[in-house]
Amino acid sequence: PPTGSGRFILMRSSLNKILFALLFAGAASPAFSLETAPDYFLFKGAPGKKVTQTLTIKNSDAFPQKIALGFEPWQKGQDASFVSFSPDGFKLKSGESKKVSVICRVPKQQGELYGNLVIKSVPQTENAYELRLKTEVCLQIEGTQLSDLSFAGISAERKGRDLWVQANMKNTGNIKLIPKLVAQMGDLKDMDQAQVLSAQKTVFYPNEQGAFSGSLPLADGSSKYQRIFVTAFYHAADGQLARKSESFIVEAMP
Repeated sequence: PPTGSGRFILMRSSLNKILFALLFAGAASPAFSLETAPDYFLFKGAPGKKVTQTLTIKNSDAFPQKIALGFEPWQKGQDASFVSFSPDGFKLKSGESKKVSVICRVPKQQGELYGNLVIKSVPQTENAYELRLKTEVCLQIEGTQLSDLSFAGISAERKGRDLWVQANMKNTGNIKLIPKLVAQMGDLKDMDQAQVLSAQKTVFYPNEQGAFSGSLPLADGSSKYQRIFVTAFYHAADGQLARKSESFIVEAMP
């Protein structure tokens, strides 16, 4: 049977784990144990090239830490070996910092690849716990990027004196998009009356889709049938502003 001291250690360890879970459940970022920089990595390179950046890790905890580094791709089935570290594991004393080389060997793929650097930390104390910090990574594979989208369905219906417009958009390219969708009645060349459609998300990764919606006011004496244009504005792979439009006719007035 455990001794009294052993029971005390077990109880204290369990309590620490509970307190740790409660603290981190409400914390925006567990930065009080480890400090890392930068917060985001952007790699650019042609297939077969090697690109290196520096990650700085500081142990701001009162105890020494054992650090292990890894990479988790977002795409299911993606080989994670194109990102490595030198060194990929080490110890940090309290207050000590270390610079780590983050090495990206650009694979023979197309578009953008996404993932997270994962930092695991175990304090060198009897009450051990594990801490995971994740840093976003984006790899842009030069010369292979395609920026495109499609409308998965657009519609409108009368609501009071407005037309409620809904548009579903899908990212059909291989890089992320941050599009803005607008709707308007009448001539596509006249953008002064266009209304910006709202959406729950702003960033669309490849193959992601989402719904946009908004209202268009109907003026007195409007025609019974109206042509509605929905236009998406987004940045192409070369950074230039691009747009794509689709239109349909709706019965606007009784």
